[in-house]
Amino acid sequence: MASESVALIVIAENHRDEFVSVADYLNEIAGQATPEGIRVWLVNVRAVRRVGDTVLSPEFVVRAEPNEWEAAVRRGTTPVLASLEDFYKKCEMTTSGEWSDTSRSIIEDWLARPGATERHDNKATVSLYYPSPKYGASGTNVLQLDTGGVFYVSRGYIWETSGVFDDDDNPSELDEAIENAFPDIRWAGKNYYPKVPDVTPNAVRQFSDWLTARFDAALETD
Repeated sequence: MASESVALIVIAENHRDEFVSVADYLNEIAGQATPEGIRVWLVNVRAVRRVGDTVLSPEFVVRAEPNEWEAAVRRGTTPVLASLEDFYKKCEMTTSGEWSDTSRSIIEDWLARPGATERHDNKATVSLYYPSPKYGASGTNVLQLDTGGVFYVSRGYIWETSGVFDDDDNPSELDEAIENAFPDIRWAGKNYYPKVPDVTPNAVRQFSDWLTARFDAALETD
C-alpha cells in the first residue's frame, strides 16, 4: 500500500552535513513541486542545565525545515514572518549572546551594501542576497545564518545560478576564496552549502568584499 506520509521528522544528537544538504534539497523540491511532496525536519537535541535548575532539560535546535513562505502560499494564506530582532533573540535562546552579536554585525554590514537584501521567511534562517546578472535586483542567495550558530556559504547558488561565473571558469577560484576567508570550512557531499563552524565578522567581510566585487563586475558587463 502506498505511503500517505507528508512529513518526516528526525531527532538526533547531531546531523551530518550531508544529511542536512539532502533535507534542504528535499524541502526545496517539495516546495516547488506538488503539495504531496514529503517535507523534512531535522532537529538536534542535547541535555542542558538551565540556570537555577537541579536537573537536566532537553534543548531542541532545528537544523533543517520546510520553507514556511512556500507552504503558506500553497495554503493560500499570508505568512507571518519573523523580524530580524526576533532572529537575534532566537540566537540568544539557542546559542549565546556572542552569536547574536556576530550575526547582527554580519547582517548590518551586508545590508549597508547597495542592492544587498535579506530574507527571513524561514523560522530559523536569515538568507543574504545580492543582485546578479541572472536574477537582477531580486538577487542570488549567497550567504545564510542560522539561529543555531551555523553559517553557510551558498556555493551552489553562487556558482551554478548567479550568472556571475562563466561556464569556462574553474570553480577552484571560488573555492579558493572561500577557503582563504574561512580556513575551518567544512565541505560535505556536493559542497552546495559548505559550513563555517566558527564565524567572525571580519572573515565574512573579507569574503563578501571579494564576492560583491565579482558580482558588480559581472553586472557592469551584462
